[in-house]
Amino acid sequence: MHELTTKPQAIILIGDEIIKNLSAKTIDDVAEQYSIALAKHKKTMLQLTPEGIKKHIIDNQMILAFDPQNPTHLVAGARLLYHKNHTYEFCSWLAFESGFGKQVIVPAKQLALILDPKAKIYALLEKSNHKAHTALGKAGGKILEARPRDLYLYLTKEDGTKADITYYTLFEEKSMKNINKIYGGIYTKEPTKQTDMFLIDAQQQQAESDIAPFYLWETLAHNYMLAKQQIVPEKEAKEILKKLLFYLQETEKTPFILNPTIGDIHEHIEQRLTQDIGEVAGWMHIARSRNDQVTTDQKLITKHLLFTIFHKLHLFSDILGQKTSQYKDVIMPGFTHLRVAMPSSFGFWWQAYLEQIIECETILQSVFIAIDKSPLGAGASYGVNWSINPTTTSQDLGFSQPFTNALAAINARGIHEMYLLGPLCNLMTIISKMMEDIIIFSMPEINYLAIDEGFTEGSSIMPQKMNPDVAEKARSKAANLLGFFVTTCMTLKATPSGFNRDSAETKISIINALKTTIETLTILSDMLPSITPNKQAMEKAVLPSLATKLADALTQKYHIPFRQSHHIVGKALLLADKDITKITNKILEKALVSVTGGNITIAKDLIEKILDPHHALNDLSYLGSPNPKFVERVNETLLEKNKHFAEWVTTEEKKFYHARENLIKKVATFLEE
Repeated sequence: MHELTTKPQAIILIGDEIIKNLSAKTIDDVAEQYSIALAKHKKTMLQLTPEGIKKHIIDNQMILAFDPQNPTHLVAGARLLYHKNHTYEFCSWLAFESGFGKQVIVPAKQLALILDPKAKIYALLEKSNHKAHTALGKAGGKILEARPRDLYLYLTKEDGTKADITYYTLFEEKSMKNINKIYGGIYTKEPTKQTDMFLIDAQQQQAESDIAPFYLWETLAHNYMLAKQQIVPEKEAKEILKKLLFYLQETEKTPFILNPTIGDIHEHIEQRLTQDIGEVAGWMHIARSRNDQVTTDQKLITKHLLFTIFHKLHLFSDILGQKTSQYKDVIMPGFTHLRVAMPSSFGFWWQAYLEQIIECETILQSVFIAIDKSPLGAGASYGVNWSINPTTTSQDLGFSQPFTNALAAINARGIHEMYLLGPLCNLMTIISKMMEDIIIFSMPEINYLAIDEGFTEGSSIMPQKMNPDVAEKARSKAANLLGFFVTTCMTLKATPSGFNRDSAETKISIINALKTTIETLTILSDMLPSITPNKQAMEKAVLPSLATKLADALTQKYHIPFRQSHHIVGKALLLADKDITKITNKILEKALVSVTGGNITIAKDLIEKILDPHHALNDLSYLGSPNPKFVERVNETLLEKNKHFAEWVTTEEKKFYHARENLIKKVATFLEE
């Protein structure tokens, strides 16, 4: 047999999540476990050695499913084997636990599309294997009357006779051909493969796959509305809804993989629906354009990812608040121009970022409310010729309200994303500044704080290095966000009103921006709690920052104008070799004479009191200063705002997902009527 000529994308599933790789130990364990299990089916399955399985996993020729509750526990697997003439075999298929076998069937079918648009994929089953037959049937497998001519494998029993085999096709050859573009009609030939690949490039493929569950939710809502409005006859509507409901549930379990030669997610689903129920599928898209459909889908996935960001932000803010309270009494220097400036505290530093993050929460909340409108029903840009009910679909999709102007609803694609990308850029810029501080403060030469080594990486050549790679990577993510924002702005700036294909790029930008923000907040929420201060180094570094306090004391006690006090302290520092700890009352008096010509006796205890940095903080008497008692008071206010934000998020999130659950229940009830 031949190996695959084209290496497929690895499909390794933990629950619903695709992961990109496995550890060497896990590969060894899986290979051993798989080989032993296969040996129990020598009569009916192609045997693989542990070494062979390891090679297939490393070469990305296996489909493996793991238990989401125990990610090292394999529950099902299969191999996709190439024969000839676009023929692939779904083989060595095992379910280690009952009910899990079907989890690898659909990924195998989808993988065939990526491997080869002309692919034919088959499965061989011994007729007595009833559970496997049931699983293949549910996954859309069709029994063949005879062995396919390109599938030259025969399974034999131990006595050398042929096994009693049933052959299945998981894809019919005709379904792989690019003959069913939904626009048809006016065209005399199909688009070139180059056109397909350009319009649905790798980034668009990923975005379309991400959006699949939301497309199905939106399509279910639209078709349910069509049925209730009696636009589609009840019998046909039920056929469509039944399949859409099945596809939605299937997509929740198995990530969708797109074939660019078929088209976008809508074309995939309409083609599949046509294969499943015939011409009745032609009712599915009535009173809807891909323009309002994709704009709606983009909003749905944006809301879904935003809720994750909101939860991450709430946690992030709580961590900053805890750090503020924990370290409000820990002295550290404040900086301007990367030079020691005035006394501060480590808690005050944390709180500065907390306040800005809370502001980001407020802005993102406002943007969310402003854009929470359903575009579904706007059609191509100018409405549709049917008596639809946009209010119903808006409610079934968890939006606060439907559109009020069809053209504005379609024009908003990309513009609403810009509304979000701006605040997300601000958020990531704030985080970038925080990471810059942490990188500088953790330098061995400064040594104000320590990053847990679990969030650093070593050098390939320098043994002493522990580099702040996570902080550096997080810092760079702000640049990515800015790139997504600028790309969206530049994409839209020259487009006229109405739908334009340019706006498809905004889908990539917003999804990637949201995912990047989630990833960054996630790892930083793990890293920040482990950061610890070097109190002694910080307090020692504070002393030079007390010069301003000394100048203020001269003005307060001796009524010297501040500008003169400023000059006096500067002169005193010059006389003391720029070391504030060497300044005495005599040096101050000498500096005073030099600056003012006057003669004032300076109290000895004045300087002693000034050189106590804790006194400098406690002496501050207003809200907003680094005085620990005011820092704590501000902290309480900020954390209360964060609490209210979390409550709002919970309410909106429940409304969003409840709408989906309620729609599924309504459709199920309608199907039973």
